[in-house]
Amino acid sequence: MSKFRAIYRWVAENIEYNISYRTAKAEKTFRKKKAVCVGYSNLLCGMCEAVGIKCEKISGFSKHSLYDINKTYKKPDHAWNAIFLSGKWQLCDVTWSAGYYDERAKKMNKRFSDTYFLMVPQNFIYTHFPEKSIWQLSDTLISKSKFKQWPFLYPAHFRFNMSQPLPEKGLIKAKLKDTLSFELKTQTKIDSINIEADGLGIVYRPVVIKKQEDTYIIRQKLNHAGEYGIIVFINGRAILGYKVQIAKDEK
Repeated sequence: MSKFRAIYRWVAENIEYNISYRTAKAEKTFRKKKAVCVGYSNLLCGMCEAVGIKCEKISGFSKHSLYDINKTYKKPDHAWNAIFLSGKWQLCDVTWSAGYYDERAKKMNKRFSDTYFLMVPQNFIYTHFPEKSIWQLSDTLISKSKFKQWPFLYPAHFRFNMSQPLPEKGLIKAKLKDTLSFELKTQTKIDSINIEADGLGIVYRPVVIKKQEDTYIIRQKLNHAGEYGIIVFINGRAILGYKVQIAKDEK
């Protein structure tokens, strides 16, 4: 485990994500220190295999943000890895562990994260859907349609060890003045819950009802029509994203 951990962190911290540098070869990625996801994945495999660790590159479909909810995928858009450790295959994404890509600035913001390091398959599937179902590493397979419909779960959602939120579908259609309701389960101590209307610059203070010891019902009336993103924050951290379509009242 320690050997793989050292390799994983080296790749994450030493390779620059560069959208214009699309080489897939491990050797060239190592030499140039630049790549996109396929370069990261191939380099991780090459370094692992050099020290006797089984590694597979996985191609599939990803959710980078709430705006990928119900996205139409023409072809696979991402690559990650499966590693054979402790007698079983495990999943990781060294590209996403390296930081995040700022679409507006067109650059990578380097910041190592453990979130996608050997993440359990039942959480990994929310953001990574493999082309080959065997790499879901689960007895209960998820369809691509269900994957597309799910809300977007931010890294903090997994760090807070939260259960699947409700509603299960990430696109919410409602009328102006309707009250939206969300259900969250977590054992994390909650000091604050906010909702942000992404792109509108509006932050709501929702009504929060503690249903049980670890279950919270969040209710919010939305007074703005249109299509935009809704992000739920717990303790100042984004944990959950939905797309909403709020129709104007017809009089």
